[in-house]
Amino acid sequence: MPTQVEETHTKEFLSRTEIRTMRKDLSRLREADSLKERNKIATIKTLDEQLAEKQKNDFTVLASLAPNKEKIKRNKILQKNEEKEAIAEKDLKSYANEEERQQIFLLESQRLDFTKQINEIEQQKDSALKLQKNELMLKGRDLQNKLNTILEQEKRLEYEQKIIIEKAQSTAVILEKKSLESRRWDLDKQIQDIEKNRWEIEKQIQDVENQKKLADNSSQKNISNKNDLQNKILGIDKSLREIYSGIMARETVRIMPPVPHKKI
Repeated sequence: MPTQVEETHTKEFLSRTEIRTMRKDLSRLREADSLKERNKIATIKTLDEQLAEKQKNDFTVLASLAPNKEKIKRNKILQKNEEKEAIAEKDLKSYANEEERQQIFLLESQRLDFTKQINEIEQQKDSALKLQKNELMLKGRDLQNKLNTILEQEKRLEYEQKIIIEKAQSTAVILEKKSLESRRWDLDKQIQDIEKNRWEIEKQIQDVENQKKLADNSSQKNISNKNDLQNKILGIDKSLREIYSGIMARETVRIMPPVPHKKI
């Protein structure tokens, strides 16, 4: 039985231990409060900071809109230039001789035909190919999901077959062995049916991939055809400019009065 002195020492020791523990807990609590307060202060923005951030966001929005405004402005200028050029060509055409008019008519007819071909490719062939590619993508995804399900079934049946073979080899009971053998034959039949189904799905997936390649080749062919037609249009525009430049040079010489020579 502990003496009174021992009890007193024990109480003093426990008291000191409790005080140290309380001090540690209080210190941790103060550190947590201090950290929380610092985080709170850090998240509070001054009025100037909020105003600066708003100005920055407004500038970002304006900067994102600037390219669109520039693009719209540029398109308007190009449209005006094209309109002015069309009016100038119409005026110059009235000064063309018969041969020049025939050349202009032929070139403009070819240009119109090439433009129609480009529009036909974009509005019909490209649209049809895009729809076909989307359908093939969805079909391929559906077939792949079916194939994954079949592979899981096949894997599960093969695992069960393996277990049955191991049991049949380890058992000495005739009836049990016959039952296991019968189950193994059933599994063989199911696996064969699943394999046939898997082969069919894999064949369909390969067919879809082949159709995708054909569609991609057709898309590339359309791009190549449009580029060729566009180059032909550029060549026609060059020829038309040359004709109009010739007409303008001829008419300028015709209407300009001759420069008088100074007498020496």
